[in-house]
Amino acid sequence: MTIDWQKQAEKYRDQYLSDLKELISIPSVRDDEHKTDDYPLGEGPAKALQKFLSFGERDGFTVKNLDNLVGYIEYGSGEQTFAMQSHADVMPAGDGWETNPFEMTEKNGNLYGRGTSDDKGPGLAAYYGLRMLKDNGILPKMKIRLIIGTDEESDWTGMKHYFEVEPQRHWDFRRMLNFRLSMVKREMRLTRQPLVKRMVLNTPLKNLIQGCERIWCRETQRL
Repeated sequence: MTIDWQKQAEKYRDQYLSDLKELISIPSVRDDEHKTDDYPLGEGPAKALQKFLSFGERDGFTVKNLDNLVGYIEYGSGEQTFAMQSHADVMPAGDGWETNPFEMTEKNGNLYGRGTSDDKGPGLAAYYGLRMLKDNGILPKMKIRLIIGTDEESDWTGMKHYFEVEPQRHWDFRRMLNFRLSMVKREMRLTRQPLVKRMVLNTPLKNLIQGCERIWCRETQRL
């Protein structure tokens, strides 16, 4: 089966923009001053995570919220899991905005709003990739899990919690290397524990680690 993915993506444009507008409207800045048991990083990050996960529930995916710190949307089945990572928190808006930073605005083909490029927009695009697979009846040979953190802009509290409560077996860099490295190279600062026991590289190691703080792996092998 041959699918024109560009044409497929156009079908989702309006709903993608509608969903992104909802995400952008949530000022998901970490707020320790007002944190509670229900909102361990403040209300904003938790609300943004809940909104993101609600899209997965709406569209029939497997969804899990881990204590309002991190969550995931999952598609497919199998013993192995391929993981992608995004985050729903943003930095403070700051000064100099010509538009409301928490009201998404489209001007001259560009989207303006806090989180449109880091990282609500890209994370939602990854989610819609899962939707296209599901809606076209394409069942992968393994589970695909989109993990959404809530504290990338600070000290990765959400992802640290994820690794405390979820198994790490699905972090398989041999499969992740099939992605464009620019998509993943800045999102690998996840844990102080080895992610995989052995990494098989089909690209120069310097390309992989460019922009990364660290990669935890016990052994590497070049193809």
